[in-house]
Amino acid sequence: MKENLNQFLELMNLTSQQEKKFLLLFDTEKDVQYFVDEVLSQARDICAVDVLLGKMREYKMRTCSMDLNMFLCTYKEEPVQAIQKLFRHSIEENEIRILEESMEQNSISIEEIYLAKKVEEGKGFYPNVWQLAL
Repeated sequence: MKENLNQFLELMNLTSQQEKKFLLLFDTEKDVQYFVDEVLSQARDICAVDVLLGKMREYKMRTCSMDLNMFLCTYKEEPVQAIQKLFRHSIEENEIRILEESMEQNSISIEEIYLAKKVEEGKGFYPNVWQLAL
């Protein structure tokens, strides 16, 4: 799976940042199959990378949720990994500090961000962590 995915990413001629975002969205062969069958086959322009990323991110957020306890445990040990898995978007180590400062300023806990994400998903909206923290 990874070999085929890497070949595809190479053909797309993505920037390293775009490639990083794509790789966060693929965990299994099923993800690759969904991408090929549902995203690429319906894409009007396969060079519209942001559109492809958005559709795949929405799929992953709908189908691969993380329960609250797992998220909180992961966040304590590996905050970057926890945010990336929950929201399926790239975040850097230095951004975690900024995120935590924003949460403190807005009196929001990481648990409240998790719960707000679930509420928004129920409405069909797939926010990123910044939309919920600010």
